Amino acid sequence: MSLLSANNLTLIAGDKILVSGLTIEFAAGQSWAVLGPNGSGKSTLLNIIGLLDEPSAGKITIGDKPIQNLSETS
Repeated sequence: MSLLSANNLTLIAGDKILVSGLTIEFAAGQSWAVLGPNGSGKSTLLNIIGLLDEPSAGKITIGDKPIQNLSETS
């Protein structure tokens, strides 16, 4: 089971599609890096995972729970 996952995630900033259809799973103990040129959407992706912004489409879950519901149950 993944700790954090993104399913069919799409990120749009203005009229620019930064990410389209991203599906990825992150397991406990893994280390990841987000790399790319300026303006490619790195900070936007991290802001969405950190609940500072909403994705244009798709969902992010921790375990089996949508990340957007975590603040409601805390």
